[in-house]
Amino acid sequence: MKILDFLKLYGALVLFHLAVIYRQDEGQMLWLSKPLLLVSLLAFAWHKKTDSKQDLSAFIGALFFSLVGDIALMIPDKMYFLLGMGAFALAHLAYILHYLKKGLKWNFTVLISAVVVLAIAFYGLITLIDLPEELSLPVYLYFVIIGGHFIISALTFKSGKINLYPLIGILLFLFSDWWIAYHKFGDALAVEWHNNLIIMLSYAAAQGLIVLGVLAQDDQIGSTS
Repeated sequence: MKILDFLKLYGALVLFHLAVIYRQDEGQMLWLSKPLLLVSLLAFAWHKKTDSKQDLSAFIGALFFSLVGDIALMIPDKMYFLLGMGAFALAHLAYILHYLKKGLKWNFTVLISAVVVLAIAFYGLITLIDLPEELSLPVYLYFVIIGGHFIISALTFKSGKINLYPLIGILLFLFSDWWIAYHKFGDALAVEWHNNLIIMLSYAAAQGLIVLGVLAQDDQIGSTS
């Protein structure tokens, strides 16, 4: 399947899920639409794996752990919240492993810029979000891991539009996870579905951009697989 064709399919799935959120449907449609996002990305990455010039094993593992995290976070229980956060932590570590295999491009300016962005995000985390004491350590550890993903992605960046997509993706991922914490433990928007819309729109765009950037490095957008 061509990458552009898949993007049309993925965009339709995202719109479907956002419509479910708008309707505030918490039943079967929600359980169908949300996992479909990562299932589609995982299936497409697996399909592209056979003719890819890259080693995509860690990358596919990251998508799998993301799917596990998505499902766990759908269950309104603190244990499953921690399970979901742990699964996403493994996903970020797998993404980091994939980038490390490609090699880093050390740039002091890029490194400092990434650290400044993370410092701003962390300042917002500790000042705007009142975390329960039992969740503080897990959330801060998760922030360190996703922050590491952001830094590694920035240091992997090379000139070119396609290479920029994963960096934008992890930035949106960071924003989405920050808003989850702001929604649950801070003073987020009063209307529930508005928060869920922000979270899922930024998250779906994040995962889509990361996949697009990684897979499109083997062939130009629109080329046949």
